[in-house]
Amino acid sequence: MADASGRSPRRPTAETAATVQTYLNNSPSLTDTHIHCEVADDRIVLRGYVSTYSMKHAARVLAEGVSGDSRIEDCLDVIPIPPK
Repeated sequence: MADASGRSPRRPTAETAATVQTYLNNSPSLTDTHIHCEVADDRIVLRGYVSTYSMKHAARVLAEGVSGDSRIEDCLDVIPIPPK
């Protein structure tokens, strides 16, 4: 399926998912998160959990930026950390 520019998204590889995983693991804005990247059919899937919706958004934006034309499916759960 073509995107708005008329190009078809690139089929992701395990290497692309590993690169996305590395960037997510090293992002200072995503500390204390539990995110796992995997390739499923024609997309990279983000699974796991984060503590805020802003972290969820940051993870998706980062994954989209790193993955090039690959599709991203965001299956992250938001589980707030209770105050101490």
